Amino acid sequence: QENYSSSPVIYEDSIIYGAQSGRVYSRKLVSGELNYELDVGASVDGEPVVSKGRLFIQLRNHQVFALDATTGKTLWSYKKSVTAKTSIQGVGKGVVLDNKVYFGFADGDLVSFRVETGDVVWEKKVAQSQDKFLDLNWSIVKFNKFLATTDASGFLYIINANNGEVIQQLDASSSTNLILFDSSIIFGDTYGNIKSVDSSYEVKSLGRVSKRSLTRINQWRNMIISSDIEGVFTLFSLDERTTLFRKMLGNN
Repeated sequence: QENYSSSPVIYEDSIIYGAQSGRVYSRKLVSGELNYELDVGASVDGEPVVSKGRLFIQLRNHQVFALDATTGKTLWSYKKSVTAKTSIQGVGKGVVLDNKVYFGFADGDLVSFRVETGDVVWEKKVAQSQDKFLDLNWSIVKFNKFLATTDASGFLYIINANNGEVIQQLDASSSTNLILFDSSIIFGDTYGNIKSVDSSYEVKSLGRVSKRSLTRINQWRNMIISSDIEGVFTLFSLDERTTLFRKMLGNN
């Protein structure tokens, strides 16, 4: 039986997902018929990204693969050397902007690749935390004309996509992925708050949904679904700034 630690992605009429065994699967969305299956050699922890027929995935061993999303053929791959002492072995979701794809790594580096060839355009040390772990984990999102990402110490970075220059470093206590809502970035923090950052780069608390650190958020209409480290799920209204629903589902 396979174990999974990343979210699937929908591409045309298929669903593509990875497993901790290091296998990537593509199946017909309706029938479940297998399109292809391949072994990439390490646990697929990062959420896949699809752009213009290419599938980009990040593995637990700090490797990035670019695959043909239709056939599963390997187009290029990249392996980074990361010192385990500086990492919690975090894996995140990349983002495609123009003809580049960007991934954060567990040593605090952000790397820009050419989509077609995998050539490195630039590689910059983004996380400058004094804490033990530097991982650029969770997601990278496009924010205005910049990129935004977070590290394992809770800092949020606004970055120039052309050269990797850090425009803003915000002490946001972030603990979840980032999502875009209207013209703001929304995320959860280690104190159970839903927060936002707009174009003024001011971190604002929208409301507290838990007494524990939040682990993931998703958007549904004008609401945020969040989970915390104890397995409590909440539904938070961005319009009313209040918690509408809370349910303990547990960590299993």
